[in-house]
Amino acid sequence: MPGTAPMVGCPVEREENPSVSGRDLPVQDRRLPIIQGGMGVGVSGWRLARAVAVAGQLGVVSGVGLDTLMARRLQLGDPGGHIQWALGSFPHCGVAEQIVDRYFVPGGIAPDEPFRPVPGPSLKPSVRSTNLVVAANFVEVFLA
Repeated sequence: MPGTAPMVGCPVEREENPSVSGRDLPVQDRRLPIIQGGMGVGVSGWRLARAVAVAGQLGVVSGVGLDTLMARRLQLGDPGGHIQWALGSFPHCGVAEQIVDRYFVPGGIAPDEPFRPVPGPSLKPSVRSTNLVVAANFVEVFLA
């Protein structure tokens, strides 16, 4: 997990989540399947989806607002280093480096300091906006 790979640019081997189907259990011991649905930004995130998947069920991450959420987590200093660790496996190293350079604040911003804004939604989004959205969704799914 975090701390085991360089911040950006190197593929990382990933542990596989165990899968428990329950098909081999007697009927009285079978659990009903759990499908954890998307509940919005910051709620059905990678931690919840991973916990559900580790239990052998289907965990879902919400893709709403992940660009803003990732940028803010980076500006808060990326506690635990999870985002930078995941960006280390993003297939476009230059994009990952640009995101870290633009948003990461070692130790986090001061409590009274505003967050650096992210590009807003647009009918013709900029390359920077598109890169941020794609990378943020990659990070959330990778960590799950």
